[in-house]
Amino acid sequence: AADQGNEEACLTLASMYRNGEGSPRDPTAALKFFQQAAENGNPEAANELGVMYLAGEGTFPDESASAYWFQRAMELEEQRLADL
Repeated sequence: AADQGNEEACLTLASMYRNGEGSPRDPTAALKFFQQAAENGNPEAANELGVMYLAGEGTFPDESASAYWFQRAMELEEQRLADL
C-alpha cells in the first residue's frame, strides 16, 4: 500500500523506519515515506518532515524546507478540519 502512495501506509512505514521498529533505523527512508504521505495530504507527515529538516535527520539541516513543511502541515490540518 505504501508503494502505491497510501498516506496512512506511508506514515506508518515512515515511523517504523524513523524509530527502527521492525527494521534497522533508516532516517533517509523515513524522510521519503513521510514526504509521500504529506504529498497525499497527511498533516502529521508534513509536520514530521518539518521536524526532520530542522534537525537534519535523514538529510542536511534546511530551515527553509522545515518552514515550508510546518506551514504545509497547518494548511493540510485546516483543510481536514474544514472537511469535517
